[in-house]
Order: sequence, then C-alpha cells, then structure tokens
Amino acid sequence: MGDIPCAFEYRFIPDVEYDLLEEPIDLQALYMKMKSFLKCPDCERIWIFWDGFQDYTTEYTRGTE
Repeated sequence: MGDIPCAFEYRFIPDVEYDLLEEPIDLQALYMKMKSFLKCPDCERIWIFWDGFQDYTTEYTRGTE
C-alpha cells in the first residue's frame, strides 16, 4: 500500500476546464476535474491517467540525447 499523499503523483487541469470554474473556486470541484500523472522516481517514466485510474493511460519515457 502506498503513502498518502503519494510522493510521485502529480495533478493537472487543462486550461479550458479551469476557465469553466466559477469564482470563488471550489477546491473540491477543482480537485475532481484534475487529471493525475505518476513519475517513476527511478526511471523517470511518466504515466498520465486521462480518465481516472480504471481507464487508459499514456506512458512517456525520457528521450536520449
């Protein structure tokens, strides 16, 4: 079982969804609209969860220079 909060989970929200939020911004509503991504602390791969952890993910790896 992982730590809460997770040290390698990050959250983001697209600009268009953020702009639809009404002032004052409800933090719970903001959090619910956010997407999650995880960054591996070892290999630095990033997994983006577009529609929650039950749906598809996109994986990104570091490029080589």
